[in-house]
Amino acid sequence: MEIRNIFKRKKEQPLFIKDYLSKTVNEINKNSVAFSCIDKIATAFASLSFGIYDKKTKEKIEHNIYNVLKEPNLDETHSLFFYQLIQDYFSGNVFIYKYVNENNEVVSLFRLNPSNVRVKRNEYNQKIYLYNGKEYTSQNVLHIPSRFGYDGLIGKSIFKECSKVFETSNNLDNFTNNSFDNNLGKRLVIDLTEAYPNATKEEQLKIRDSYIKNYGGSNNAGKPIVKTGKINFSTIDTGVNDNKSLQLEENRKLQVEVIANLFNIPVSYLTGENINDLESITTIFITQAIKPLTDIFEESLIKLFKVEERHKFYIEFNYQSLLKTSLQSKIDSYTKQLNNGILNVNEIRTKENLPPVEAGNYNFVPANLMPLTEANINAYMAKSKIEIENAEKANTQINKGSDKI
Repeated sequence: MEIRNIFKRKKEQPLFIKDYLSKTVNEINKNSVAFSCIDKIATAFASLSFGIYDKKTKEKIEHNIYNVLKEPNLDETHSLFFYQLIQDYFSGNVFIYKYVNENNEVVSLFRLNPSNVRVKRNEYNQKIYLYNGKEYTSQNVLHIPSRFGYDGLIGKSIFKECSKVFETSNNLDNFTNNSFDNNLGKRLVIDLTEAYPNATKEEQLKIRDSYIKNYGGSNNAGKPIVKTGKINFSTIDTGVNDNKSLQLEENRKLQVEVIANLFNIPVSYLTGENINDLESITTIFITQAIKPLTDIFEESLIKLFKVEERHKFYIEFNYQSLLKTSLQSKIDSYTKQLNNGILNVNEIRTKENLPPVEAGNYNFVPANLMPLTEANINAYMAKSKIEIENAEKANTQINKGSDKI
């Protein structure tokens, strides 16, 4: 019972970790397109399956680091933990506190708020991490800087490195919203002359504000307007040409494309529009947006192993859960892999979350293929020589006439 309590305490959040919300999250929330991009990438990354493999045999093995990554700590699931790490990565830096036991084995992981971590180097040029008034080394903290401008100490946020793009996008959003709210299209007129002929300016503003609160804005779109008393409603045309609204919409679409390109996400995958080939779009998303991250995290998470183990094992993420194909394409792919000995029946059933079957672990190859060995080559050449000799005796050509059996 005491051992179980000790293990539980090692999984619980240490008292010195007091904050989680990074200031850079505000930058993400400022731009809806950026938020959508990071949300899709972080969600996809957090859903990836993974394994620990032996470098020599390439076989999957059991290791305590696998269990730690599946359950980093008692407060957070694997998905939530890795979702937050990806947010931190795009904000510039990932800092993970490693809780180790008496055998120097990592038993739990905790995310540190990157806004409150300061990095410097000591007299030996080693990184020192200052957090809540204490200093830590790489023995305690795993640092994964972003690829957007690493200066030797910390990585830079994508929002800072591409600040002009996000600033332009935010300004365009504000301008567009103001234009649609104040200039474009038709505007409502509320006539109070009959219901409230003596309404003061203050009362008129109250009625207007009440209407905006209950019926205005995107949150109230589609809701019915309740007409009370003798209040009359009408609209006036602002006289602004629709070309301006179309131009603003085109500019907003262009900004969506620019930001999507920054995050290496196909626009169709981001918006869900004009998807003619889901498999191709998903493959591009995995290749351009997800794989660069998995490469970085695979290389960085190796540091969770003991030093003497790092040359023996490696971590690898599996993209299978993200691949989206049609049923026919999936069947065709499985059939080819089965017929060519790439996968066996049970391996295919595992991918489809089906139980294994008896005798399903055998691999098959086409009967007309043979290993390219010297013995097989000599046997094949000997057979050909006999066919030639038989053809000469019968005065025919190979595969034609009396020698064709």
